[in-house]
Amino acid sequence: MVDNAAFPGLSSQEQKRYRRQIVIPGMGDEGQQKLKKSRVMIVGLGGLGSPVALYLAAAGVGHLSLVEGDCIEESNLQRQILYTTEDIGKLKAECAARHLQSLNPCIEIDSYPQRLTESNASSLIVGHDLVLSCVDNRATRQLLNSVCYSLNIPWIDAGVVRAIGTVMTFLPHRGPCYACLHNEPTEDESDLPLSPASLGVWGAAAGAIGSLQAMEAINFLLEREEHPVGRMLWVDMQEMICEAIFIQPSDDCPVCGQKGRDFHN
Repeated sequence: MVDNAAFPGLSSQEQKRYRRQIVIPGMGDEGQQKLKKSRVMIVGLGGLGSPVALYLAAAGVGHLSLVEGDCIEESNLQRQILYTTEDIGKLKAECAARHLQSLNPCIEIDSYPQRLTESNASSLIVGHDLVLSCVDNRATRQLLNSVCYSLNIPWIDAGVVRAIGTVMTFLPHRGPCYACLHNEPTEDESDLPLSPASLGVWGAAAGAIGSLQAMEAINFLLEREEHPVGRMLWVDMQEMICEAIFIQPSDDCPVCGQKGRDFHN
């Protein structure tokens, strides 16, 4: 039995709710307080964003901002576990906020039922400690990369197709950025031959990658050790293979390379 009095600074409700993670070595009251004070933005509330949002809310991340402009369709429910059949036709951001608040009334949630664009990205992202990209298109990732680099805000990207997924944290001005990996012109990728919509996604695979992304976020917020720079986690859940791939910065990168630094300065 854990003595609630051993965790000052948390309400009795929070002490009871987070008991199983507070007792983890290296966590304790200090770690839970770090999560409680954190402000995290989640962009995209689909197959990846659903488990990410659920686990960060359940873990007690104190403020979540949810950015998603789409409505719920029946075909979403195969992998987007944040919603129910009764939610079909409703805005994802609003339904997500309602379900997450019901899951954990101890946290604050802001919902933004809109797409992230060049005109609103900076104003939405500023003031957050961390941004999580749970989208399935390169254009939004490139926008997040540019804005987060300018604002010096770390962000974590994840992607999944069929049973293969990746997770990578980008630390502005430290290590590579997203444009070091992908610098091709952007376009509407929803119907491209290699898009998740065309190739398909296992719901369990999206859930597993989203869970890894959520754990990556928690590790970063807790500052338990120096966060690896340039590490991409690559996972094939059909073959049950997992590899860590380290990416080097590109001197020719238009965002963090010399030309990019000259532009941002």
